[in-house]
Amino acid sequence: MKAMTNVDDPDVMLSVNGLEITFKTDQGDRVFLRDVDFDIRRGEVLGVVGESGSGKSITALSLMGLLPNAGRVTDGEAWFKGKNLLSMTSDQLDEIRGKHLAMIFQDALTSLNPVLTIGNQIIEAIRAHQDISKAKATNLAVDLLDRVGLAKPKTILNQYAHTLSGGMRQRVMIAIALASEPSLIIADEATSSLDVTIQAQIMHLLRELSLERDMSVMLITHDIGLIAQMADRVLVMYAGEVVEYTDVFTMFEAPGHPYTRALLDTVPSIEDDKDRELTAIPGVVPEDYYAINSCRFAGRCEFAQQQCRETRQVMRPLDDCRQVRCMRAQNNELDFVHSTQCEASKIALARRKEEAKKRLSQG
Repeated sequence: MKAMTNVDDPDVMLSVNGLEITFKTDQGDRVFLRDVDFDIRRGEVLGVVGESGSGKSITALSLMGLLPNAGRVTDGEAWFKGKNLLSMTSDQLDEIRGKHLAMIFQDALTSLNPVLTIGNQIIEAIRAHQDISKAKATNLAVDLLDRVGLAKPKTILNQYAHTLSGGMRQRVMIAIALASEPSLIIADEATSSLDVTIQAQIMHLLRELSLERDMSVMLITHDIGLIAQMADRVLVMYAGEVVEYTDVFTMFEAPGHPYTRALLDTVPSIEDDKDRELTAIPGVVPEDYYAINSCRFAGRCEFAQQQCRETRQVMRPLDDCRQVRCMRAQNNELDFVHSTQCEASKIALARRKEEAKKRLSQG
């Protein structure tokens, strides 16, 4: 149920409905992802957050048609520019991947070809979607490397991936992703292996490009701080399901799902008392979560009751800003979910974007 979205809205860049992914295992077919619904609007940054094993990356890979051989999409639709990505052949996806929909992977060193120069890889990406000469593509490659903040871009064109630092390789990956000015970029833990200074620079660059080009970004991360800094709206995932879908201000002001609240409790805040102790979420994501037909978080949730362990949870709206997969929240039984800031959050989001665009225009 996507009460807060509209697939017919021309401002919606990507609309995913009922995505389900099944993997073939030694024990037979297992549904590892189910009931995933979300939209990404034009120029919006959607943050996707959750622990390892929650389904963030396989969601992204399914949209790109890059699931491993054991995995397949068994239900759902993903509408992008009027076409359902999930029903397209590999050749049809090749017309979209890179040109309109691009992905920045977590490990740039393994994503870049070690036997080709950086220039060859960027030029190939440009010419794959644009009918231009190699000389003109080379000039564009230099411009791209300069745009992503790399000094001496002409020199870097002739270098190989292993000769560059991690931050430089990641910027090269962003340059390749931007080669054909895509409408949507998926960044899958794109800075997780980098130091915080380089991470901040790259995230700032992505945000700038989103504002400049009205480009949408799907930012996959486990870092709540990055979500606060970058995201407009947030998809919280746990054990192969979406458990909360909201805007970033509402999430921090009044998390609607116990798992979201638990994630936030693990992160320090400048408003904390000096003696506050950070808490860890007890337990781990269950390995056999695909077999759980009740609340998948119940075994780790301090608010779980017997009904939670016996009833499959479904996504329902709490208000115009939030949808959650928690019957106790939906039944108004959890005090921490109460929020009166929904409209204020919408205004704050719009104001933040306008102020960012103003700063960008002023240089």
